[in-house]
Amino acid sequence: MGLSASQGRMLLLTARKSDLEFRAQQISQKRLVLSQQLEDIASDYEDATSDRQMKITLYSTSTDADAGQKITKEVNLTYSNLISGSLGTTDDSLQANMLTGEQAYTSNVAYRLVNFDGAIVVSNANEIPGVSFSDNGELNTSDDAYEVKKGADGKIRVSIESTGAVYIVDGNLATGSTDSSGSVSGPNYLQDCLRNGKYLIQRFDSSSDEGKWRNISWDATANISDGYYQDNDDAAKAKYDRLQQQIQAQDKKLEMELDNVETQRSAVKTEEESVKKVIDENIEKSFNAFG
Repeated sequence: MGLSASQGRMLLLTARKSDLEFRAQQISQKRLVLSQQLEDIASDYEDATSDRQMKITLYSTSTDADAGQKITKEVNLTYSNLISGSLGTTDDSLQANMLTGEQAYTSNVAYRLVNFDGAIVVSNANEIPGVSFSDNGELNTSDDAYEVKKGADGKIRVSIESTGAVYIVDGNLATGSTDSSGSVSGPNYLQDCLRNGKYLIQRFDSSSDEGKWRNISWDATANISDGYYQDNDDAAKAKYDRLQQQIQAQDKKLEMELDNVETQRSAVKTEEESVKKVIDENIEKSFNAFG
């Protein structure tokens, strides 16, 4: 092989080796993306299996005739069953007084939510006493009995002038919490707000003449339990296994492709060294001819 031909061959081999190295970088980048995706689905699976759910035990006024014990029912803690405090049944004997153990249900027992600055939190403006609406269904802001405005968080704030009470309408509380029986499954917005301290539970204390609303610590209340929510664990595991298998299959395919590229690169490198040796010999012979 002549010197010029060897140089041409060397250029082709150099270009081919550069292409293979670039291809190897692309494959490695794809495998890195797959590795990140695997971490993401592992994180999602961990979140799904570690989420928690608050449940509340409601006590009935009646007793089980056979066991002679109070009838109880454990339901998912939602805004509606917190406010209504019932077992969600038309049977009057199953009306319950929640958060107070086996005390009988009485009409003067009431519960409500407040935020950190004492404003009363409701899920709908209809829950605010004395509030009226205009013909188009909006709060009647022309009524001097109360002041309506939006807070910095976008939620409606209603101030009752006669009592000085402030109400905040948080529509998120009603989402997934409309069933007073507590049949809505899974953790919900209310539970998140209670855990992070955004909202507090208050119970009306009628033991004194004037009556007072007092804070109740949900995590120190025997009727409320906070355990792992496991109903979605099987679905989360199935999804994790499926996505993991898909990613591992893609990664295996890329690994085989990378091995093939490395094999070609090794062959090109060997031939490149051979051609380089020929060029060096040709150069040496050329100089010797003039020596």
